[in-house]
Amino acid sequence: QALPELPRALRQRLVEQYALPAHDAELLTAGRALADYFEEAVRLDPGFQDARINLAAVLAEMGRPSEALEHLRESLEILPNSGQEYLDLGRVLRSLGRLDEALAAFQEGRRLAPEMPEPYAAIAALVCTNPRASPDMRQEALRLASKAIEMTGSTQAEFLEVGAQARAALGE
Repeated sequence: QALPELPRALRQRLVEQYALPAHDAELLTAGRALADYFEEAVRLDPGFQDARINLAAVLAEMGRPSEALEHLRESLEILPNSGQEYLDLGRVLRSLGRLDEALAAFQEGRRLAPEMPEPYAAIAALVCTNPRASPDMRQEALRLASKAIEMTGSTQAEFLEVGAQARAALGE
């Protein structure tokens, strides 16, 4: 069986076949069409990990984190040593309010991909927003945020913001 029509091809077809304005075609194919595409790809090949990861990302973006979580877990069964997937898993778990699980996922992402700054920053941000975090945990959050900033050359706003949060959590 063939894969479903890609969103870009669908947009072009809507413009050409139905004379829809490009903006309207874009709105019609955003999100849902992408989810449909990756769902069909996963249906055709349940072991197609890239499709699962992309489907999870689209579902999370669409505000469907429980479904995204399911696909991320299945993706991790296929490729259990992916730091990026654990980072994505942590983000989805955080959005579901499952903070302890999110922290564990971020920590596993950092363990598997120590060269990625995102897990360091994610752990720091999670600790900074936890009112039960001890002073030692907050100090560790600052260390992790500083590591993320150092890894990116102090140029990415998201990491600088986490560093500022960590300093504020320590009262600096």
